[in-house]
Amino acid sequence: MTAVALTPPLAVLVLLVALRLSAAKAMPLSLMITAMVTVFVWQVPVRQVAAASLEGVWIAASILWIVFGAILLLKTLITSGAMDTIRAGFTRVTPDPRAQVVIIAWLFGAFLEGVAGFGTPAAIVAPLLVALGFAPMAAVVLALVADSSPVSFGAVGTPVVIGLAQGLQEGPALAPAVAATIGERPMGALLRDVAVQAITIDLLVGTFIPLILIILLMHFFHPRRSWRDGLAAWRFALFAGLAFTVPALAVAVLLGPEFPSIIGGLTGLLLTVPLARTGFLLPALPGAGTGCAPTGSAPMAADRLSLWRLDALPSRGPDPCGDARGLPAVQVDAGRSDGFVASHSGYGD
Repeated sequence: MTAVALTPPLAVLVLLVALRLSAAKAMPLSLMITAMVTVFVWQVPVRQVAAASLEGVWIAASILWIVFGAILLLKTLITSGAMDTIRAGFTRVTPDPRAQVVIIAWLFGAFLEGVAGFGTPAAIVAPLLVALGFAPMAAVVLALVADSSPVSFGAVGTPVVIGLAQGLQEGPALAPAVAATIGERPMGALLRDVAVQAITIDLLVGTFIPLILIILLMHFFHPRRSWRDGLAAWRFALFAGLAFTVPALAVAVLLGPEFPSIIGGLTGLLLTVPLARTGFLLPALPGAGTGCAPTGSAPMAADRLSLWRLDALPSRGPDPCGDARGLPAVQVDAGRSDGFVASHSGYGD
């Protein structure tokens, strides 16, 4: 019976991974299979199955509404050119890739997770990192690792406010086992306690995520392949970690589970960006001071890059700063004065 009880996740796994069906086909089929098992194996009345299915549709619609807002925001940023402006602003803050990944993936990503959730940080942060010169693989990995802490309170606290609250209910009321455990305690107080406990764990563990990000960047994706270069920025990384987790804990205690990621991310940006701009607590990378362009980003033309056209640009000669920065030689178009890169190795190539 255990295998039958695991029908919902197993059906999704088989249809999506094994049979490689699209989500548009796999999810309705999974619903049909689960409903049939529920009716014929567990002997649940059809009316209750239909009611539970309609409730699931309603919950999914509320989530889709949040996702729609996130996609609309992303498309608006791209179409209006605001994405270029945001990227240029991050570039002016600091050319150091270690600070860039902390500010963009950890703090800006935390804010996006709190506002929209449901994959929005990866959808926005990863392209920003690529635009700054990070390899696509590095951008995706770092964006996803950075989101591991703020995701607990994503989409205005949806995992706690909707996910946990719905999981504790049986129909319109609390499940009997839950009601017997919490007694007369209000559900709001229980959810707040869960949020405080989650962010307290993040205070002990999530604070170190910026340091993990920097070490991953420098050891696996930077041409020097040196984790020591990442560890050298430990003071800046821990400051950035605490700049998010401490305000998030205060918000969880005072306001509840809806705003820790939003206010924590914004507060972290306000505290960390000035620090990165001055270079305080952030030792220079080896190779700095050579007169070459910083390693954090590829040369940009009027703060705009056509990423999908980089490899198509004509090559004229090697970039003399390539070896000095610890990067492979970059081919540049000597006939252009705007600094466009012809073929840039980036991080992780």
